[in-house]
Amino acid sequence: MPPSTLGPDPTAALAALDGVSLTFYGTAFSYPVYMSNLTMHRPSYYRAKMAAIGHMPLLVDVMPQYRQVQAGQYASARTALLAKAARVAADLEKRLGEYTTMLETVSDKIQSVTPLGLITKR
Repeated sequence: MPPSTLGPDPTAALAALDGVSLTFYGTAFSYPVYMSNLTMHRPSYYRAKMAAIGHMPLLVDVMPQYRQVQAGQYASARTALLAKAARVAADLEKRLGEYTTMLETVSDKIQSVTPLGLITKR
C-alpha cells in the first residue's frame, strides 16, 4: 500500500525538510550553528550588504518541525510548517511585486532614452 493510505511517511517528510533552505546545517552540525547561519542571511544582519545577502528570500527555521517529525508529532509539525509556508509565500509575493515594479520602471526609462519601436524582419 502507498504510505499515504497508512498515515504519515516520516522518511519522506524528513527528506523533504532536508531540502528546505539551509536545513543541512541543522542536521549536519548543531542547532546553534544552524541558527547562526540563518541569522547571517537576514537583511538586518550587519554584513547583509556583503554579496547581496540582504536581498535573499526569507529563510525559516524548520529544525523544530524536523525534530517533531522524528518524534512522531506529525500534527504539530504540519501546523507549524503550513504557517511558515504561508509566510514564505507572502514574502515571495511581495518580492515579486517589488521586482515587477522595478522592471517596469527600468523598462520605461530605457524606452525613453532609446525608443525601441516595432521590430520587424527584413
